[in-house]
Amino acid sequence: MHVRGLPFGNSNEWQALCAPPCTASLPQGSFVFGVSLGAERTVASPDPIAIDGPARLVARYDSRKSTRAAGWVVFGSGMAVGSFLLLACSQQCGQGQSCSSTDSTTAALGAMLMIGGLVVGLPLGLT
Repeated sequence: MHVRGLPFGNSNEWQALCAPPCTASLPQGSFVFGVSLGAERTVASPDPIAIDGPARLVARYDSRKSTRAAGWVVFGSGMAVGSFLLLACSQQCGQGQSCSSTDSTTAALGAMLMIGGLVVGLPLGLT
């Protein structure tokens, strides 16, 4: 658990308060609290929280690190494999030969993989 605000120094810097589950003493006042997982960035409470007396603060941190990693793998794989299929098809058709239905299917599959990687992987990677 981290806290930001006076009397904990500069109001823009996080100060470590304790490692949950924990008990901490704070003076009365309004503070912005934040939680982090290991060395990951601190996620702040949306609004300052007023401490006027004894209080219990419950914080929860849900990491989406695995979802982001999976999203980037899907995005990268879709783009790489789709590009490879499109390139392979264009090289065969670009040499003055007529494109067969297999080549058209390969091109369509490559395009769909690229679009799928973009539509599915990118949003997951940015969560």
